[in-house]
Amino acid sequence: MAEQPPSYDAAATSAQYTHISSGEYVSYFCRSDGGVDRSKGGGKITGFTPPPEKAKYIMVTAGPDVSYFLRDDGSVDRIKNGKPIKNITSPDGSKYTAVSVGFYASYFLREDGAVDRSKSGGKIDGALNPPPGVKYIQASAGNYATYLVQDDGVIARSKGSGKISGTMEDNKPYASVSVQIAAQESQYGSRCNQNNYLIRADGSADKTKHFGAISGTIAPPPGLTYTAACAGEHASYLLRSDGAVDRIKSGEKVDSSMNPPPGLTYTQVSAGPSSTYLLRSDGGVDQSSGGVVKSTFGPCDPTTLKPSSGCAVM
Repeated sequence: MAEQPPSYDAAATSAQYTHISSGEYVSYFCRSDGGVDRSKGGGKITGFTPPPEKAKYIMVTAGPDVSYFLRDDGSVDRIKNGKPIKNITSPDGSKYTAVSVGFYASYFLREDGAVDRSKSGGKIDGALNPPPGVKYIQASAGNYATYLVQDDGVIARSKGSGKISGTMEDNKPYASVSVQIAAQESQYGSRCNQNNYLIRADGSADKTKHFGAISGTIAPPPGLTYTAACAGEHASYLLRSDGAVDRIKSGEKVDSSMNPPPGLTYTQVSAGPSSTYLLRSDGGVDQSSGGVVKSTFGPCDPTTLKPSSGCAVM
C-alpha cells in the first residue's frame, strides 16, 4: 500500500481544481475560477489559460497535438500550446456536455444524447445517433476503439469511420467506461492502452481485451463499489466509492491501493505515460509515478505565473 501523500493547504489559494486530464506531452487542470493550468510534467504548473469572456471552462481533455476545453456555455474551444485556436459549436445548435479527444478523431457529447465527431481541424464531420428512445451519456475516445455509454446500460463500441461496430451487453447495465489517453502512433504500434474497464451498475469492473471481449471481472473490496476508471499505458486505475484508488498493472487483480490523506477523498484519476494525477476533494492534485505520490500542488496565482515557472510542490 502506498504511503500517505503530502499535505496540501487548500485555504492558501483562492481557486481549486475541478477537473483534470493527463496527456502524452501536456496535462491540463481545470480551475474553479474558470481558467485552466497547464503542466509539462513533474508536478509543476508552467502555463495558464484564462477563461473566455463571459464563460468558464468546466472540463478538459488533453491530446498529443491539440486538446479541447468545454465551456459552460455549451461550446468547446480547440487548444494548442495552451491557447484557444477555434471555438466549436454543434451544427444543430445543441449544447455540448462533455468532450473526449482521440488521436484519430474526437467526440463531443450533445445535450440531446447524440455525439458529434471531428476527424481533423475541429470541424464537425458527422454525428453518431443512439438507438431510438436511448441517449449516450459518456464518450471515451481511444486509439484502438471508442466507447459510448448508453443510458439503458449498453455500451456501444466504434472502431472508426463514425460507425458503431458492435455493442457490449455481457453484464449490463453498465454505468460508465474508463477514460483513455490519446497517444501518438509509432512504427511499432500505439503506445496507448489495449484494455479498458466497464463499470457495472453493481459496482464491479469488467476488463476488456484488445478487441472488446470481456477477459474478467474485478470486484471491489466488500461494502464498496467502483465509480469510475482510467485506462493507462503502464497501469490502470479504478476509483472506489470510499475515495481511494485501486491500481492494476496486468491481469484482473489489484496490485496496490492509493489512499488520500485522512478526511479527504480522491474524486478523479487521470493516467498519462509518465505521470498519473489524482484530484482530491480539497481541490489539490497528487502527482504519482509507479503508484507512489511524488508531489502535491494546487492552482497558481495566474498574475505571477510565468511560462517557465511553476507552483512549488509540497
